[in-house]
This record gives sequence, structure tokens and C-alpha cells, in this order.
Amino acid sequence: MQILSDANFENEYKAIIAPFCEQNEQSSYFDSRDGKRMHYLSYVNPEAKANILILHGFTESAKKFDEMAYYFFNEGFSVYSLDLRGHGLSYKDKAPAYGVDSQGFEYYAEDIADFVNKIISYEKPFYCYTHSLGGNAALLSIMKQNVKFDGLVLSSPMICGNMGMPVAIAEAVAKLVNKIGKGDMPAPGKCVFEPEAGNKDATSIERGDFWLRFKKENPEYQTCGPTFRWVLNSLKARDEILKEENIAKINCPILVIKPFIDEQLLEKYQDIFIDKCRQADKNVFVVETQGTYHEIYQSKQAQLESYIETILSFIG
Repeated sequence: MQILSDANFENEYKAIIAPFCEQNEQSSYFDSRDGKRMHYLSYVNPEAKANILILHGFTESAKKFDEMAYYFFNEGFSVYSLDLRGHGLSYKDKAPAYGVDSQGFEYYAEDIADFVNKIISYEKPFYCYTHSLGGNAALLSIMKQNVKFDGLVLSSPMICGNMGMPVAIAEAVAKLVNKIGKGDMPAPGKCVFEPEAGNKDATSIERGDFWLRFKKENPEYQTCGPTFRWVLNSLKARDEILKEENIAKINCPILVIKPFIDEQLLEKYQDIFIDKCRQADKNVFVVETQGTYHEIYQSKQAQLESYIETILSFIG
């Protein structure tokens, strides 16, 4: 498979990915069970051997995964990419400017279940490829909504985020702020979009800079940073995912792909999840990549080629 180069990424994107999107990408909406308008992109392959759902990471969007959609499509998949609640063009909870709020991570799971039940046909194998927060949401959809995948790819999965302080302190602060009714306040850190700060999570500078420019030019995509309510609910989701009775509900093989360096997440909790899955005799495969950062899908060309080959060997 030919992977877009780093040095000429923007020109190749415009020459290859943009025409692919113009011809194949459909932008659509559906209503969640609580009546919220949810956005997704679809790339229907008339000769598809299987369907695959892409679930993006925190403060990202379906659109950012155009390149991955292109690779999956050309390997015989129909591709669906969902804007998670609070992201992209989907419904956003009331929050400070560009902050990501959450009334509960169960809404992510419910939205995925509603999407699958309304849009996806189970006549063909159905896989899910996720990054970071998307992995958290996918696991909850399996555990809480009985969503069924034939295989789940967890790339840099967010079991627990890096809070910039000990987790116990972050949890105590988030509980206190929520208790006094200020949960929609932005948590300390990067809660305003700052394109000049750059992207430290991508080893491909060209890919990282390209999507920063896209975000800068499209205000509706400029989500950046969590509220205290989101932080607290993320920790509740961590606890749910690590419960043995919920791990017992996992119904498909899982591929966990770890970056070499990840400043956004706490690897300790990924390892706890993996160990508990193995203790429960779940099919979990772990790949540790070299020279990569949190956004493995935004890696340099050679790393990205190996990454995609690993995913394709898992999902067939």
C-alpha cells in the first residue's frame, strides 16, 4: 500500500485524498435516543468485503481521519466515521468556549449503539478502529449497550487520561468543583484553541501542521480541553471499563496498539485493562510501536505503513 509522504503531504492530500473525499464522502446526521443531532461521514464501497467504524479521540473529529478512511476503503471496506458527542459537527453540551463537556460517558456508548442500530448492516463483518477517547467509548458501547464488533482496534486507548497531577488529586478536585455546581468550568490546562502551540502528539510534523491549519480555518472544529464534569465522568468511565463483570462482556478480539511515547494517557491503566482481559480469557493482542507519539495515525510515512499493515492483518 502506498502511504502519503511526509515531505509532500499537503500536495498529495490535495491530489489524492481530497478527490477521494469529493467522490466518496457523504456527510449525514441521525438523531440520538435523547433527540440530539449527531454527525457522521460515510464512504460506501460498492464492493466492500466488510464495514469499519472509525471513532476519533478527544477534541478531534471524524474529518481528521480522512486519510485512514482512504486506506481502509482501498482495502475493500465501507467506512463510517462518527463525530462523538461534543465534537466536530455533532451536538455539543453547553460548555465554555470550545471546551468539551459531558453529562456522562454513557452517552458516548448510547450514541454509538444508536448509530450502529440505525445505519450499519450486520450482513457483512463489522469492525471498529479507534483512537484514544474513541476506544473508551467503544468499550463502553460493548459493555453497556451490547454493541457487537467482529474486531476492535484500540490505538492509544484512553482508559485513563494524564491529568497533569496525581489522579487521586485530580479526582478530588473534580468532585469538589462538581459538588458546588461548577462542573461546566474548564479544567486547568489547554481549554482555548492555540494553533501556534503546535502538535506534539504527531511524529509527522507535516500531518500535524496540516490538521492544525484545518482546525484554525474551521471554528466549529476548535474544541480544546475538558470541563471539570468531563474529567470526573472520564474517571467514572475508567472504573466501569476496569470492572471484571464488564470485561466479561467483551465479545470480540481486541488489538491494542501502543505508542512509544504518550504524554496524554497513563499507560498503567492500559496495562491493568490488558491484564484483566487476559485473566478473563479474552483475545487481546498487544503491539508496541517504536518512535511514535500519541497520535500514531499521524506518524511518519514508514511508521504509518507498518501501523496500517498491523491493523489490516488483524481485521483481514
